[in-house]
Amino acid sequence: MSPEAHEFVRELGCLKIHIQRLEQKLRRNELSGIESEAAEVESTLVKLLRSQRMLPRIEQQQMRRRFVNIRQDALRTLEISRRILDESVKATVELIENIEASCNYDGRRGGHSVIIDRKA
Repeated sequence: MSPEAHEFVRELGCLKIHIQRLEQKLRRNELSGIESEAAEVESTLVKLLRSQRMLPRIEQQQMRRRFVNIRQDALRTLEISRRILDESVKATVELIENIEASCNYDGRRGGHSVIIDRKA
């Protein structure tokens, strides 16, 4: 196996670890953890795509099945995390709008500002 193939296999292992961490964050509903792990999964996936192109044709074919399965897991997990993050943002915006409406907040009339920590 070429050094590029060894590096590719190592990156595949890293991607598996990041996917597992992201799935744990999803189960715990840790929004900041979801964001950071999703970014790690995305960057590792991009590295893998680039390094796959560096492999000789024969090694690309040998690694293809393994890569396709892990890539599908990564994309599925990323889609789930994006949906959760989108819903979190929508819920936060709705909460802020409701608080502002109930407190008659109007920035021009000197109302109180509202700050919500998404981690809370």
